[in-house]
Amino acid sequence: MKSRFLKRFRVFFSVITLLIFSLIFLDFRKIISSSFYSYITYFQFIPSLLKFIDSFLLISSGFIIVIILTLIFGRIYCSFLCPLGVLQDVFIYIRRLFNKRRKNKFHFSKPLNWLRYSLLILVLVLFIIHNVFLLAWIDPYSIFGRTVTLYFKPVLILLNNSIAEILNNANNYFLYKVPLIMPDITIYFIPTITLILILWMTFKHGRLFCNSICPVGAILGIISKKSLIRININRDACNSCHLCERECKAECIDIENQIVDSSRCVACFNCIGICKSSGINYNFNIGNNPKSSEHDKAVNVQNKLSAETSYNNRRFFLKNSLTYISGFLLINKIKANESNSPAPINRLNPVTPPGSLSIEHFTLHCTACQLCVNVCPTKVLQPSYLQYGITGIMQPTMYFNIALCNYDCTKCSEVCPTGAIKKLSIEEKLIEQTGIAKFLKNNCVVTNMHKDCGACAEHCPTKACHMVPYKDDLVIPEVTENLCIGCGACEYACPAKPYKAIYVEGNKVHQKAQKPIEKEFEPKQNKEDFPF
Repeated sequence: MKSRFLKRFRVFFSVITLLIFSLIFLDFRKIISSSFYSYITYFQFIPSLLKFIDSFLLISSGFIIVIILTLIFGRIYCSFLCPLGVLQDVFIYIRRLFNKRRKNKFHFSKPLNWLRYSLLILVLVLFIIHNVFLLAWIDPYSIFGRTVTLYFKPVLILLNNSIAEILNNANNYFLYKVPLIMPDITIYFIPTITLILILWMTFKHGRLFCNSICPVGAILGIISKKSLIRININRDACNSCHLCERECKAECIDIENQIVDSSRCVACFNCIGICKSSGINYNFNIGNNPKSSEHDKAVNVQNKLSAETSYNNRRFFLKNSLTYISGFLLINKIKANESNSPAPINRLNPVTPPGSLSIEHFTLHCTACQLCVNVCPTKVLQPSYLQYGITGIMQPTMYFNIALCNYDCTKCSEVCPTGAIKKLSIEEKLIEQTGIAKFLKNNCVVTNMHKDCGACAEHCPTKACHMVPYKDDLVIPEVTENLCIGCGACEYACPAKPYKAIYVEGNKVHQKAQKPIEKEFEPKQNKEDFPF
């Protein structure tokens, strides 16, 4: 198949993909209904796979369709459906705009099979032992979500607020200011390192991340070796001009040996668009290239020669990363010891979102894509730091010092693409006990300052937190634990500083709370004659 239409169609389709996924992570005005999110994320490979493993439902089988498409057309997922892959194409385009003299800079490079397959095996082993931290860090969909949420969205909100202020001063209220809530600066470490790594790889070697680190790329690369339709070189027509090789952002075209590494080809069709001699085509597999085995042997020899140097580089990187993380832990401990509060909060278990079943289930399935963080109307869901341990960095948790979880809100359960948060009905949400409120008497303003308060009881939607007599006509909070659902309204409303007098202790396994007893209104009977 020889046609410039292929590249144009790919560009058009990928732009639509990028716009849609950017919109769902940037949608601070809630334009898109949360009910459509599952359709938008249906074909994302890792989220779909995790959800299918957890539920075995056909509605979670998008990854199976991706595998079938790969068997037929090759790795079209990487150029058509993967938002991070498309974002890398944008970075490549920007690079070319500022480097026009060396526009076609790419050249054939040997595959780093030792790296991509080692990472894939490590991801699988960790998943088997119930740990997804590495998968969460290198899953392309989740990387895209974190990048847009942590870097692009704040910029957009600041821009919106600046324009809104100008328009409001002119009595135009088309735009309105949106509160900007930034997560703890410490969680930016891993996303920043990841983004810098991807930018460097993209500018230097195109889709190197997709072909060396990405677990989806490794899986689809194995499958694409057997694809029915792929990029092939017509040796009779090829004049060895190297245009296709320099245009190939996957660096998988070897003109000297006239072969295409189909396991790395991302089906961008740039080579077809640039070829002037019909020497490269997209058609049915024409069989194995006789030079392929010799080429593979040469590649293996080269990989072995460079293995020792690469090992030293990886060891240096890991050593410095662990030193950096240890520094953060030490600083965090020092800050905690500086507190003068008589009763600091010692939350043993973080509070996971309603519908996540348990801490274990949530941390095993969450890839920290931040989609639930984006749709949370109160922004109580925020990326975590060390609440789930070092392997759970960026997995969302409830920050009740920022906001509370709305009593009848189920949006996070509606949009989760991996099954980490199960979908809840409003009736189920009303009794879903994610945690239980705990009262710290020594921190309460009633006992410390002898002042009336009751903010926690006033805001409790189930009346699990209520006031009881204390002394001198004062009242203090008391918690009926079987009525508490762990929404955090009491903790958010508590005015005690620096530490709250009431906080929510997360349940390791979510429970069902009792429904609050609604007292019927009984009007007083007037036994006297009609007063008028």
